[in-house]
Amino acid sequence: MKKFLIEQKWVGVGFAIIASLLIAWISTSKTIGFVQAVSPYISEEAKNFLPLTFENGTITEPQNTIISKEYKFGDDESNVVKVVLNTEVEELTSDDIKDSGIYFSRKYMYAVTPQKTEIRDLSDIPNMTVDQEMFDSGMKWLESRVNGYLFVVIFVMMLAWIGLAVLIYAALSQLLIGKVVSSAFARTLRITTLGYLVLLIELGTGFGINILIKLVLLVLLNYYINKQFYPVEK
Repeated sequence: MKKFLIEQKWVGVGFAIIASLLIAWISTSKTIGFVQAVSPYISEEAKNFLPLTFENGTITEPQNTIISKEYKFGDDESNVVKVVLNTEVEELTSDDIKDSGIYFSRKYMYAVTPQKTEIRDLSDIPNMTVDQEMFDSGMKWLESRVNGYLFVVIFVMMLAWIGLAVLIYAALSQLLIGKVVSSAFARTLRITTLGYLVLLIELGTGFGINILIKLVLLVLLNYYINKQFYPVEK
């Protein structure tokens, strides 16, 4: 078992791929369930803002209208998102977009969070009218397609995240134990990979492990395995 886990090439990569696939599958399943649950609510709320007509990068219908809705998420009173459609003006001022949410003027969309505000003009939107039927069709398409797309995105992101984290932890572990034990970096990388994957159990438990604590645990793991099984470099 020792030889297979620590000395066999690509074992760490294989386990990282399996872990990423598992996390992507669990995350996608939860997301699909959430999307299916909220889709009817979103479609119902969309009726307040539809139909919307876009012409030459401008909202032309409804005209001279202000529609504002607030949506609360969770029990935190401060966790409120606003959705505002204001076709009385071509653009909004900073006083109009103080709260987190999505805002539309005739020519711009504003995505506001406590950290930043992003502004996008509507010139890329083709001339069209978005009515309730089109919106509902879009929601059904999202429900049917999000599964595959989301799975791939989460898998790739997780694999990249694990790879980057393992490289950083392995480099630091090699640096810290290099003067105490003799260990090739390839071995340190495999040990760190397997140890880090075990620590990923925290994602399922909701118990976060501090980055510094992870580093200490991985350094100790590398030290123990090298002392126990590789007292002399081969």
